[in-house]
Amino acid sequence: MLRYLLFSVFVRTDFAQGFTGTFEANDVAFAPWTFNLQSDGTKLTGAVKQGSSSGADTTTLSTFTAVYDGTVEGQTCSFRVNAPGGGRTIAFRGVLEGDVITFDRQALVQAGAYPGLNGIYGAQGATHFTARKVSSLPAATGTTATRRSAGNPAAELRGLRVVLIGTGTPNVDFTRSGPSVAVVEGSQAYLVDAGPGVIRRAAEASSRTGITALRPSALTYLFLSHLHSDHTLGYPDLIFTPAVVGRGRALEVYGPKGTQEMTMHLLEAWKKDMDVRINGLEHGNPDAYKVNVHEIKPGVVHKDANVTVTAFRVQHASWDEAFGYRFEAGGRSVVISGDTNPGTAVIEACSGCDVLVHEVYCDPPSGQASPYYKIAHTSATELAAIAGKA
Repeated sequence: MLRYLLFSVFVRTDFAQGFTGTFEANDVAFAPWTFNLQSDGTKLTGAVKQGSSSGADTTTLSTFTAVYDGTVEGQTCSFRVNAPGGGRTIAFRGVLEGDVITFDRQALVQAGAYPGLNGIYGAQGATHFTARKVSSLPAATGTTATRRSAGNPAAELRGLRVVLIGTGTPNVDFTRSGPSVAVVEGSQAYLVDAGPGVIRRAAEASSRTGITALRPSALTYLFLSHLHSDHTLGYPDLIFTPAVVGRGRALEVYGPKGTQEMTMHLLEAWKKDMDVRINGLEHGNPDAYKVNVHEIKPGVVHKDANVTVTAFRVQHASWDEAFGYRFEAGGRSVVISGDTNPGTAVIEACSGCDVLVHEVYCDPPSGQASPYYKIAHTSATELAAIAGKA
């Protein structure tokens, strides 16, 4: 059965690039491990915790214990952690590949220390296992990067981050909301497309990651790749819901020809709603309900203190205008293809970009995709070639 996913992500998996992530090893003998690790590109810090086989905290590493002697080199890291009660040091060496770290663990038991059950994490546990990423906050490296501190968890990380808000298609898949990608820099999020469910999924992402820029009241920028319904059904949600819950200013929207006309119709459709909310008992902020539309051409379409955004044309079925976007900040770059068939536009726009987010459909077993897919979208095989060149 043919099924196509909207986005694939190509990211260099390298400790030296800097990241913050939580990894869990749940399939090891005796007890699961949890690793909260941070790399600034040159050294590794963080903490380690271990529970019992049932998930309860029964070992002496039942609370997060700081790691030390952490080093990184390419895809490899190493660090140590001491048992709080003394007597043991656990040395870890890990290799990062995608969302998985493969660990080799060595227990260093001091003379006279008991290596038994209390040392599940010590002498008896698994010595080779994998830990999968369960959450992450990519962090930029370099002199301009500032990291969230333990004493101020609300402080925002600096550096471009990508959050997939929705990866669905027009097919009704309840596990996937409609297409939307957030590019975050500091305290500002920039959404590309607004598929169904965009506001609630952004709120969920903010809750899971701690990225306050994804709170509904903070969403003030939207870049539309094209005006297909699956990419715009969340547009009225983005106009009105953040305005109701506290957005303090107008929504800035960038898109192809027709964006202004669509926006005018949406505002007219909810005209009575706005009147009641602004002039009625809620005393809503009229500025929050304003939408500033910018119908774009290829080139730089937006620049502020955080990012520079460049639009480039792509070919998508019979749409007269469809765009991809390149975001640049602090020497890093993110390219988002939008819906497109195979071509050179994305290759040229990426040109060594740090992250490429590209639409894709799975190659059918027969090798024969539908004529529409072949004209409008990019197969996995075609995308592999594009990624290699990009």
